[in-house]
Formats: sequence, structure tokens, C-alpha cells
Amino acid sequence: MKFITYDQKGGRSGHALKDIFTCYIMSFLIDGLVVLPQKKWNNRQKIVNFDTDESQSKLNEKNFTGIITINPTKEQWNGMSFWYFCDIQKQIESLPGGSLVILKGVIRLHPFQLTEWYNKKMIQEDPYVEKIVPALRNLYFINHDSKTIDCLSMHVRRGDVADPNSRAYNAHGFRRWPVEYFEQAIISFRSKFPNVPINVFSERNFSGDLQILKKYNNLNIILGDAHSLQKDINHMINSRFFMPCDSCLSLWVSYISKGTIIMPEDKELRYFHKRYFNYKLRE
Repeated sequence: MKFITYDQKGGRSGHALKDIFTCYIMSFLIDGLVVLPQKKWNNRQKIVNFDTDESQSKLNEKNFTGIITINPTKEQWNGMSFWYFCDIQKQIESLPGGSLVILKGVIRLHPFQLTEWYNKKMIQEDPYVEKIVPALRNLYFINHDSKTIDCLSMHVRRGDVADPNSRAYNAHGFRRWPVEYFEQAIISFRSKFPNVPINVFSERNFSGDLQILKKYNNLNIILGDAHSLQKDINHMINSRFFMPCDSCLSLWVSYISKGTIIMPEDKELRYFHKRYFNYKLRE
């Protein structure tokens, strides 16, 4: 048995979970590799809850036969290549039992990559449905009730990508989808489900344009912050319908949710496992 953990520096909740959950994905692909969560994992992201009581007692150098740190020279935002993964796999398999592998920096494996590798016959199985989704849901629902809320929850990203003075706005301003787009989505949804309540979740900052949506009946706008994040995530995950936007937070809510995921049309959703989310309002 060998162990893997992540030395996470920070980042927004969705990004932090991408880094951390890479450990789990690696453990699904490499036999005998066990994940050791760290207490600070729960502080870096507010989406799932890692049980760290047992693992913390093992996170001491004297408990391992060897320790290696993997820190890429180039940040793997888009996910590591298959050949990069194979190199890491060889390093891990050459270690003696009882060794610890520490991932650092931005080094990621996205779930959609595994399906691509499987389809290209690079790996023997696609662990997305049988391992990745159950692991995520087990981590989340161990501390949360699974109770369907009869509503559509829409996640509208604002905050940093809507702030003209922010770095994210200049680099990723395209992720600020115009309010008119969401109006059309609301109209399309109401044509099929006229009586289902709609909740629009966004950040408090730079979300003033969303106030126009109040003209639609049975619609609530919920503007949150770091203090309300966990409550808002729980509501979105348990919603009967969920419509994501181009956001890491939206991605994880979609993976964990047991409801119907309404995929936005004519918009890019980066890193989503689109094969399993194909419900459209206009079909």
C-alpha cells in the first residue's frame, strides 16, 4: 500500500477541489494507492467534507518508508496529458510499500479526460460513473441530507469576472454571461415547467444587472458570499433542476447533484463531463 496527498496552497473552492480530488482520481487508476486527506483540505474548499481524523495520525514523516513530491514545472490547468500521467504512475509504482506521494502546485486530472482516454483505449476502464461520482457523493452526503427541493436553481457567475478592475475580468471576462441569456433560459424553462419556482444564485458583488430578473413571477435572487456559500451549495445540489454556468463551482454541483442538469445552449462549459449532462430546454 502507498499513500497520496496534496499540498494545497489555496484558490477558490471549485479550483481547490479540482486539485485535491486529483488524488482520488489517481487512486482509482493506480492499484494500491490510498488517499490521505489533510485537515486544511476542508479549509481550502467549502464543497465536500473530508474525514481527516484517521489520516492525520499518519501524516508524519516517520510513518513512511519514503516520501516524494511531484511539482510540475508547467501548471496543469487543463489537466495532465496521458503521457505525463504515465510518468507519474511509473514513479509511484517504483516506490516501496508505505511510501507517500505529495502533489504540489497546479496538477490536475479532470474526470472528462478519463472517458477520452478510455475511448482511445489508453486505459482499460472509465471510472467516472462507477467510482468518481459515488466517491464525490459519499464525501458530500455523509454530512448533508439528500432531499429534493422542487425548484430550478440557476448559478450565475458574477463577482471577479464582472469586476472591470479584477485580473479575472481581463483574463476571463467571457465567463460573464449577459443577463439576457438567463432571461431566455427562464422563458424556455417556464414554457415546459410553468409552476416550478426558480432560484438564481450569484455573488453579491457586481451582480446588479440580475435585478431585472425579478420581473418574473415565482423567482428569487439569492446573492451570497463566503458565509452563505455552504448553504447555497446545498440548495443547488438538492434542487430538482440545476442550470450551471462556466464556473468550477457549477461543475462540482452538477457532478454531485442527483437532479436534472439543464445544460446551457450555445455557451462553453470548460472541463465539464458533457457526455452525462445533455438535457436541453429546447429540443
